[in-house]
Amino acid sequence: MNEQHFSILKQGTSAWNGWRSANPDVQPDLSHVGSTGASLPGIDFSNTNLTECDLTGANLVGANLSGAQLQNSNFFRANLKGSDLRKAQFSLAHMFNANFTGANAEAAEFDGALLWYADFTNALCGGCIFRDAGFRGTRFQGTNLTGANFEGASFIKTHLDNAIIDRCRIYGASVWDVQGTPASQNGLVISSDSESSITVDELQIGQFIHLLLNNRELRNIINTVARKGVLIIGRFTSERKAVLDAIRLELRKDDYVPLMFDFDKPDDRSYTETLTTLAHLSRFVIADVTDAKVVIQELQAVMPALPSVPVKMVAQRGADLNLILGDFAARNNLLPKVFRYEDQDDAAQQVVEQIIKPAEAWIENAKTSWWKE
Repeated sequence: MNEQHFSILKQGTSAWNGWRSANPDVQPDLSHVGSTGASLPGIDFSNTNLTECDLTGANLVGANLSGAQLQNSNFFRANLKGSDLRKAQFSLAHMFNANFTGANAEAAEFDGALLWYADFTNALCGGCIFRDAGFRGTRFQGTNLTGANFEGASFIKTHLDNAIIDRCRIYGASVWDVQGTPASQNGLVISSDSESSITVDELQIGQFIHLLLNNRELRNIINTVARKGVLIIGRFTSERKAVLDAIRLELRKDDYVPLMFDFDKPDDRSYTETLTTLAHLSRFVIADVTDAKVVIQELQAVMPALPSVPVKMVAQRGADLNLILGDFAARNNLLPKVFRYEDQDDAAQQVVEQIIKPAEAWIENAKTSWWKE
């Protein structure tokens, strides 16, 4: 901390702002102010020009910074707990690890600010402007962010548990691995000011919906998968994998998009949940039940949840299927007759007749039945 700078600051807002106007090239050093024995009581920072100040490690607990100009300032590990930050301007400020717990920051401007690992727990941030701001590990637990503007902001591992993010603007926002569940997230605006208003009620889906509406290639990809996707499940031993690969290649020849579930489950999702998500994208499902115990749990999750997606069971000739057939025989989306194959060559040669044609016939019949109803 520069003692001369701190001495001028103690003279009040008028003296400080006058000194800043007379010395525009000076970058004030107020680092660790309030944390190194320099007393702050009685100092009012409201409407103070603190642009480009070094406030590293500053102790500003309960300070009045309403209307202050803080653009391009450095708040690394600064403590602003319980401060009055209403209408303060933090544009392009560096606020790594800053503590805003319980602060009142309503209508404050944080345009382009870097707020990595900052803590806004239980703060009031209604109407704040966070355009192009960067959030990584930032904590907004219990924070009221109603009406905030997050256009172009980047959310990475941001904590939003019990936060209120109603009526926020999120056009152009990037959302990755957000933590926790907001208390409320209604009316989030994903369109720009020049577009008709489009709202969603979930932050993480907003980015996807906007891409879907504005990216023809993405829409085509999704439509293609939905029309031609075929989920293949089974036990992926070397022998079974060879058979399923042969089926996959034949499906490709008929312009289908095989989705073979042959990867480790994600850390934060169950195996069954991931499988069900893929099934939602599929036209029909092929289940190799040669080893029935391996796929029974997956089928029990997929078939009841997706009655409009037919399932064709296949198995090597000689496999005992009494157990699994008894459990699933009553399911309307189970295609009749298990396709029994001798080996991978036999399976490949009969894909069209034994799998594709029965599946497509079931789908067409289901459509006809639906229209009759």
